[in-house]
Amino acid sequence: MLQRHRMTPFTASVAGLMLLASLPAQAEPAFARQYKNQYGYMPSCNACHKDGGGTPVNRYGQQFKDAGLNAGAFAAIAQLDADGDGARNGEEVAARSNPGSDRSTPAAPGDWLDTSNLVPRAVRSLFP
Repeated sequence: MLQRHRMTPFTASVAGLMLLASLPAQAEPAFARQYKNQYGYMPSCNACHKDGGGTPVNRYGQQFKDAGLNAGAFAAIAQLDADGDGARNGEEVAARSNPGSDRSTPAAPGDWLDTSNLVPRAVRSLFP
């Protein structure tokens, strides 16, 4: 005999938040794959977004968008310095630093590639 399970409001809320949290990561995976194909490693969503996938784009993300959102866009913006930290986008990417954050430089890349950065801060705060 099959048992029916009822979802409590809490369980439904958690399930809904988990679904919403997964949507931004799936919304633009082609751009992250393009980055990986171009540079050899998968970026954090923070390369192009202000606070993780699904949030507004930062200056690097805007430069990528303005240059065409394609593989050629990376070459078109490589000589620019999106985050104003004195290192060109291409130099930052080669050093595995974040071209979209002035807190990440070739000399001190930081932890921007940590997988915890794939989830927007607002969702992380709900699940500490």
